[in-house]
Amino acid sequence: MSTWMRLVVLLTVAAVTGWYVWTRQLENRGEIDSLPQAHRTTDKEPRLQGPSDVARAAQVATPDAEESSASVAAGRFTLSLSVISEAGVEGEAQVHVLGLSPALHGETPSEVLGAVTVGETVEIDVGSLLAADPTVDHLQVEVDHPTCFPGSGRVPLPTGYVATDHPAPLELEVNLEQAAVIHGVVVDEDGQGVEGAFLQTARGTRRHPVSRPYRRTDAEGRYRMRCREGRFIVMAWHEARRPASSEVEALTCQTTLVPPLVLRKGVRIAGVVRLNGKLVRGATVIVSRQPLHHDATPVEEPVLSGGAAAWSGRVVRCQEHGRFEFQGLASRRWHLRVDGVPGGMLHPSVCRRTMRAVDAPDAAVHVDMEAARLHIRLEGPEDIPSAIRARVRVGDDTRGRLVSRGDEAVAYVTPRSRVEITPFVAKHWKADVVEVIAPGADEDLEVTLLLEPAPQQGATVTVRFGEAGDVSLERAFVGFYRMSRSFPEKRWEQRPTENTATIRHVSPGVYRLRAKPGAYATGIDKWYLTFEKTIELAEGDDVTVDVPLEEGGRVRLRVHDSKGAALPANWRLTDGRGTEVADWAFAVTPSGNGAGGRKGGMPDHQPGVLDPPVPPGRYFLEVSLDGFAPERCEVEVRARAYADVDITLWHSR
Repeated sequence: MSTWMRLVVLLTVAAVTGWYVWTRQLENRGEIDSLPQAHRTTDKEPRLQGPSDVARAAQVATPDAEESSASVAAGRFTLSLSVISEAGVEGEAQVHVLGLSPALHGETPSEVLGAVTVGETVEIDVGSLLAADPTVDHLQVEVDHPTCFPGSGRVPLPTGYVATDHPAPLELEVNLEQAAVIHGVVVDEDGQGVEGAFLQTARGTRRHPVSRPYRRTDAEGRYRMRCREGRFIVMAWHEARRPASSEVEALTCQTTLVPPLVLRKGVRIAGVVRLNGKLVRGATVIVSRQPLHHDATPVEEPVLSGGAAAWSGRVVRCQEHGRFEFQGLASRRWHLRVDGVPGGMLHPSVCRRTMRAVDAPDAAVHVDMEAARLHIRLEGPEDIPSAIRARVRVGDDTRGRLVSRGDEAVAYVTPRSRVEITPFVAKHWKADVVEVIAPGADEDLEVTLLLEPAPQQGATVTVRFGEAGDVSLERAFVGFYRMSRSFPEKRWEQRPTENTATIRHVSPGVYRLRAKPGAYATGIDKWYLTFEKTIELAEGDDVTVDVPLEEGGRVRLRVHDSKGAALPANWRLTDGRGTEVADWAFAVTPSGNGAGGRKGGMPDHQPGVLDPPVPPGRYFLEVSLDGFAPERCEVEVRARAYADVDITLWHSR
């Protein structure tokens, strides 16, 4: 090969080699640029641009966050948060960012911590929140500054935001409202902190108690409260101790130290309760500063009197051997009475005999009562309305006391007294007033009230539940509602005979008939759907209505705040047309029955089971409460199953 040919070959090889190296470099460079930001950094931590080192330390990524996909890479998705306030607020505010969605169903939401200087803007990496499973559809931001009321805000995620190639930062501005801060300690006589003491603030020199205290002290008796500017009184109290109070003037954006609140032991009143010579466990005993009407009960919270906190009254129940004890009372004269005994209604004539003035301290108060027992029973046809009650009057008593609802009640009355029992009957029913002489102490007398149909008969409606022999219903409810009323004008609730209920004496008119197998507040696990039908009744009509037994599902709801505390929120469960499909929410007892129902709200104990059951399908649940941002989610309900929904409400700005 000639020299010229060798030169051509060498130049060609060099050109090919140079082109190959150059293209590989371009490919490598492209691969590096396309790597997620989390893989390009050496520490592999989500980036938080802010002034707080503590907040950055809280941002250490979890292994799941390190292995997240490129679509949620650290530093790619950021929240631009601005915190502003009135003049005079300086320093850092702590930031909590949570990723939320209705699909969480009670799972702990993922959270990012941070800090921001008031008046500045901070960029917070929220990529780890967007990588959560299930996916989130909005971010909840909470800002806490030591001299301001907590602020919050919500950032909804645009549709397809996670899949965006170059997403713009999410933006939010939170405005903080200045607050006055007071703090202090609650101690006993020895100077030891009192844990769990209640605290409340009040303006003026007189104040009635409220149902919810603001704060409770920690393990060392310390507390810290944010409030409005002004002069007010701080009250502290704890069971078995005398309340304490102190006047303080709080200034906006300043921290004020309250002098120590000393809860002293006070004095006590103790004794036993006997009924007909026998010790009574569970009797209710009341002590009050002023004599109370027999229907009145003091509230278990102190009141302000002349600027000082003091108990206005206390309520206790007798324990073993009929013993009761009041502690933490002032050394003065108190008024004591027995307000009730277990197993029956204690008539006011008996209560008045227990009233006495007692000087505290006193550890030997013996309350002896004598009473006769009246067993009051209602009898008549099987469709007696369940809401019928009777008033029991003894002697010259003009007010009397209503016996409890139901078909039978026990009343404790003064022995050998003249007793008048007046029934309150529904329309189309009649019953005579019964007068009896009560027996001696610790003796029983049965009193029967006979109910009869009134001359005007009205209409008769027969309701048949399902096919004969399908299922035996333990209980059923039938209500007749006027078209403009939410409560039944006439109701029937008991066990149907062979699944058939006969309701007589229904007034003529147009009704919305509502039939519910399982009744209200009983058999909460029954799945049968409520049946509704509009019927028109005339005098003397005899109408038969067939109710199919169709099974549905239930929604089981829990509503709480960001700290997990249950909230008494309001709710609406609607179908796609906006029609409400549930009325009540019941707490579930250990036996499976409903208890403590609330119409359109949560019961005292959660979760609440929404009633009645609804047909399978998709529904919309709206939850709201004053001071909180409302929530709305979609719920999928299946037959014979609970749809569990867990809602977190966040404070509104």
